[in-house]
Amino acid sequence: LSSSSAASDVYKRQDFCTIDKRIWDRFSTDKDFKGKVQCFLKYGDKEFILLFEDNLKIDAIETINSLTKKGKKVILLSGDIKENVENTANILGIKQYYYSQTPIQKAEFLKSLQKNNEKFMMLGDGINDSPSLSMADVSISFNNAADISKNIADIIIQGQKLTPLIKLMNTSKNSISIIKQNLGFALIYNILAILLAVTGNVTPLIAALAMSSSSLIVLLNSLRVR
Repeated sequence: LSSSSAASDVYKRQDFCTIDKRIWDRFSTDKDFKGKVQCFLKYGDKEFILLFEDNLKIDAIETINSLTKKGKKVILLSGDIKENVENTANILGIKQYYYSQTPIQKAEFLKSLQKNNEKFMMLGDGINDSPSLSMADVSISFNNAADISKNIADIIIQGQKLTPLIKLMNTSKNSISIIKQNLGFALIYNILAILLAVTGNVTPLIAALAMSSSSLIVLLNSLRVR
C-alpha cells in the first residue's frame, strides 16, 4: 500500500469501528503512535486504540554500525508501510530504504544492482523474500524463517542474533587471504622444485619429502581460518 492508501485504510477501520475522530487525531500526532500497527476496538461505549510494533533484534544497531564501518552499503527493502519503515531505518541509521515493496519490486531492485555489476548479500526470512534470496550472490536466512526461504538460502543463521553476519564476513575475508597465500607458496615452491630437478640437484627421496612437506605446510596454514 502507498502511504495515502494506508492512511485511507486506517480511516476505514476507524469508521467501521465508529471510533471518535477526535481520539484518532489526538493519537496520530503522538510520536509513540508512529511506526506501529494500529488496531481499533469498541466494546460497548468504550473505545480503544491498540498499538503493536515489531521488536528489533537486540544486536541490530551494533551489526548495522559494524557493516557501515567496514564500508558496506546497507539497504532496507520492506513491504511495510512508509511510517514503519522510516521509523526502523532511522533507529538503525539506514539511509537508503524502500517501503511498500512487493516481492516483484524487490527482485527488480536487485536486478538493477546486478546490471551495475554490484555484488550483494541478501538477508530475509519471509516467503516474499524468496525471489530476492535466489538472486543474491550470498543469501542468508534464519532457522525459524519460512521453509522456502531456508531452502533457497546459502547460509542459515542458528539463533536470532545478527552478529554472525560480521563473523561470516571476517571469516570469508580471512579465508580468501589464506587461499592466496597457499597459492603463492605452491607457485614459488613448484618453480624452485622444477629448477632444482632440471639441474639434477634433487634426488627422488628429497623430492618425495619436499612434496609431503609442502602439502603439510599448506594444510597447517589453512587451519588458521577462524
